[in-house]
Amino acid sequence: MKKYFTKYEWRWAAIYTMVILIWCAVEFELGWHSENIEKHKYLTLLFIIPAAIVYYIFLIDKKSHRYKKRMKWKHGFFSGMALTLLTILILTPLQFLIFRFITPDFFDNYIAAAIEQNQFTAEEAERIFNSWSFAVYIPIAFGLLGLFLSAIIALFTMGRRRY
Repeated sequence: MKKYFTKYEWRWAAIYTMVILIWCAVEFELGWHSENIEKHKYLTLLFIIPAAIVYYIFLIDKKSHRYKKRMKWKHGFFSGMALTLLTILILTPLQFLIFRFITPDFFDNYIAAAIEQNQFTAEEAERIFNSWSFAVYIPIAFGLLGLFLSAIIALFTMGRRRY
């Protein structure tokens, strides 16, 4: 497993983290953390597009430099899993910084919107929407997304076999 935690995974984990921060800033600027927060749960799914692009470029980079342009699906998938694990390790503490400094009113706005739309009671909303729960749930969601993207994109980046 050591061969999958190389400089490529570390570099791309940093790049992916920057993409996540930029996406969070875009969400904030578009009002998805304040006046348009009710749309947040749907529009944030658009993050799959930049995430897939990052995973694709990462696997192409790894394939061309580490595997001499011939990579098996297994190597692509495990490299993607390593990238996912590194990103989760970085993302967990980063969630506290995002929700403390970039968008400090996010949870208050989300709780107010959930109560206003009669989705939750005030107690339920406060229990669900807080920095501790998001520090656990968001990295898990990114982990699942990373596993999915690793499996699918590794199929597209495999080396061609000659028969």
